[in-house]
Amino acid sequence: MSLPRRCPIEREVTVSRIVLTERRIAALQPLEGKRVEQRDALVPGLIVRIASRKRVYALHSRFPKSRNPTRRTIGQVGVMSLDDAREVARDWLNLLRQGRLSGTRRPRR
Repeated sequence: MSLPRRCPIEREVTVSRIVLTERRIAALQPLEGKRVEQRDALVPGLIVRIASRKRVYALHSRFPKSRNPTRRTIGQVGVMSLDDAREVARDWLNLLRQGRLSGTRRPRR
């Protein structure tokens, strides 16, 4: 049996929403060869991406001038606290709702 011509390669695993804590983030481990995304239940769109080398906070949302939702990195886990990441994510979401966030430039942290 041959594979289809364009076989999608799964590189990410998304887990359902949970209330993120610093302790839960530290306990998350990436799967071999894949990134893991954990969504926050308190702030819509806030995710933690765990790869083999680094962990980052990101906002997953539809930004202006983009048809599809994309991820914008907020900061690295350990450098930025979870509370700071939630605050930045809320600020970015408010700017998106007001239409004051440019799609071509990343928002200030």
